[in-house]
Amino acid sequence: MGLESELMTTADAAALWGITTRRVQILCDNGKVNGAFRMGKTWIIPKGTTKPIDGRTKEAKRQTQESKYLYHYFERDFGPFKSFAALPIEEARAILIERKKAGKIGNPNIEGFLKKRYDADKRLYNAFVKHGGKPKNMNPIYFFLGEHRQWETAYENPEVIKIPLNEFDPLTVSFTYGDSFAIFNPALFGEEEYWNRVYFADEIRDVVGRLGFPPHVEYDFKRGIFPKDKHINDCLLHVEAHVWDDVILEKYRADWRAQKGGERNV
Repeated sequence: MGLESELMTTADAAALWGITTRRVQILCDNGKVNGAFRMGKTWIIPKGTTKPIDGRTKEAKRQTQESKYLYHYFERDFGPFKSFAALPIEEARAILIERKKAGKIGNPNIEGFLKKRYDADKRLYNAFVKHGGKPKNMNPIYFFLGEHRQWETAYENPEVIKIPLNEFDPLTVSFTYGDSFAIFNPALFGEEEYWNRVYFADEIRDVVGRLGFPPHVEYDFKRGIFPKDKHINDCLLHVEAHVWDDVILEKYRADWRAQKGGERNV
């Protein structure tokens, strides 16, 4: 199968996306089409490339507004801003065994999960430091850039805390364009710019401005709804954020405690 079968012209993209060829050319000229490249005077686009979000639409304006906030979802009984991988592994293992006996987790491979979780935090830490980040902690607290209410289904009694992104020191927050399990999985790497890398806030907002948020994937942990064509850990799902400093989090944790009256340990 030749290379031509993997590429399309601006006319092909225009027909696929329902816009004019001229509009596709303008998007390419402005760097809005992921993976597009020039062949002579002609723009060539990889097949499967998603249509960029039109900055003039209501959806684009909504996404721009959403990208100003970080959302942290958590279990009400345990409280916000807990890093599972910051625990000694023996303590983490004991918690998982207890929760499995209570029917609170469905993953039968506790050791596999522990290794994957601890390795993921180390990988993110190393990638962020290499990128120029200044993490104050070895383990991040996970957030989403923008609202992602599907994640509430991962918890029995979900709650969410929303924090303006501009409250954080930009050198202590990293981002991945997609779930970090997928982004750092070599088996999934493609030609897109976002594989195997982390971003600062200004960089990820530029990516979202060009590509939009990752495509919607239908899933619901409580109802057992998952993608049919691939494992959920192989989907981008969202823009993930990682906070590596407790300064701002302590303020919001104190506010939450004052409203809710305390929390349990992890």
